[in-house]
Amino acid sequence: MKILLAVSGGIDSMYMVKRALSGALFPFDCEFAVAHCNFSLRGDESDGDEAFVRDYCDAHGLPIFVAHFDTTAYAAEHKISIEMAARELRYGFFEKLCIEHDFDAIAVAHNANDNAETLLLNLLRGCGTRGLRGMGGDSGAFPRRILRPLLGTSREQIQDFMQKHQLTWREDRTNAEDVYKRNSLRLKVLPVFKELNPAYLQTLAADMEHVLAVDDIAEDYYLEHRDKVGKIADLMQLKHWKYVLYREMESYGFNEDTWRDLCKLLESGRTLSGKQFKSPSHILHLSSSELHFEPVSEPPDNSAVIVSGEGDYEICGRRFRIEYAPTPKNLKAPEGTLYLNAEKLQFPFVLRPWRDGDFMRPLGLKGKKKLSDLFVDLKTPAYAKSRAIVLVPWHAPEALALLCLRTSERLRVQPTDARILKITEV
Repeated sequence: MKILLAVSGGIDSMYMVKRALSGALFPFDCEFAVAHCNFSLRGDESDGDEAFVRDYCDAHGLPIFVAHFDTTAYAAEHKISIEMAARELRYGFFEKLCIEHDFDAIAVAHNANDNAETLLLNLLRGCGTRGLRGMGGDSGAFPRRILRPLLGTSREQIQDFMQKHQLTWREDRTNAEDVYKRNSLRLKVLPVFKELNPAYLQTLAADMEHVLAVDDIAEDYYLEHRDKVGKIADLMQLKHWKYVLYREMESYGFNEDTWRDLCKLLESGRTLSGKQFKSPSHILHLSSSELHFEPVSEPPDNSAVIVSGEGDYEICGRRFRIEYAPTPKNLKAPEGTLYLNAEKLQFPFVLRPWRDGDFMRPLGLKGKKKLSDLFVDLKTPAYAKSRAIVLVPWHAPEALALLCLRTSERLRVQPTDARILKITEV
């Protein structure tokens, strides 16, 4: 297993790399490399962190990858906070490295204190049950598979270990400032928690574990019944219809206030036809019997996504999981899934919104067919048509699949194939 260690030079990440190399965190046969981000936020101090990590890697024979970012400019351009900008930049960098250098996962040094802080921040901003799960130890999704091997280790335990073994690290002076929300919580609020309950980290960790178990049950319920959201009568027959509706609306960017308003409207029995709700990315259209979600506007031409390997990919508000799998005995794929010939479809390929003039050779037909005609055959409603995504080969016009409805004759799977490429909408 090849693991990319995210190392800032701070005490947590230096503890992680030390323990990783000693075999205490991962199996002994793992290969490691280091990724370091210089966010250019602290001038010479940022450069000093980079030099410190480079020196450590040189001394221990570790490959290192370094990226320099103008974080302030990125935050201003995208109208987001410095914290969010740094997060987007570093995880984008890590994901790129995993794809280009075949790393299986990224290890980050979030500890038990970080997990508690995340839980409380989620509570303060409003998060629903999913935000109460805390950070997971293994996200399980390539190419952004995140491992957090220190979630069971407190900041105090890390400090004790580093001091006992006389190990060095870099101090970030901003950790002692309360400019950022997390630091303010760390410096002002958590000391009170510790005073009230010295074992608060263990208590919160146990609570998150219980919430995780309950939320997994709720997630299974949502996935089982989400297909009923479109039909109002079917939806409202569910015992927990409000939760199913909440999860569906959340996936399209609607906030909790809008969800509450819609629930009241559905319960009131008033006329629904013609009413609309808007999120930043979608419009929810109501008729007397149905709910329809559709994008705010037609996606721009530059919304194409390059698929360079297995993993989860998001485009125009839809998310697809792309992975190799053994060829199943039943070649008829379940709803929401496509089976494609893994030998004839090579990475990279492209996902993009469908366009007028697009054509494909649907499975079972000898000739080609315009997608506009295929939509007619499939009786595709306008709102679904507006969200349609096609798979096209690199630098070629012909659509090889309409996700996740139809595949091309060119990608027909044979029973003798050893494996398939499986695409599932998640």
